[in-house]
Amino acid sequence: MPSGFAVHAVDTELVVMRDGEELGVSGAPGIMETVEAIQHPAENLETAVRASLSGVQDYIADETTEPWPGITSQPNADARLVGDTIEMWFGDEQDPVMRLRPMSVR
Repeated sequence: MPSGFAVHAVDTELVVMRDGEELGVSGAPGIMETVEAIQHPAENLETAVRASLSGVQDYIADETTEPWPGITSQPNADARLVGDTIEMWFGDEQDPVMRLRPMSVR
């Protein structure tokens, strides 16, 4: 995250903050509470993570007026469930602009 930015999980929402002030809220994690997600949890977890990362990315880029985490363009957020771990990145999977630390989903 750029200096001064933070993201907090509150229930099924992500709150994006800058210097202690709320910039916006993403309800994308709520995707996991749908009937579709219960029937197809892996696919919908990937969708929820992509949408969450993209939402955070948009708030940061809008606030800074710079592409984030890219330098010349704003790379797409992506995610993949591998076993019990969700892997997340921005840009091309093989050569990402940024790779986030994988998280256990169990």
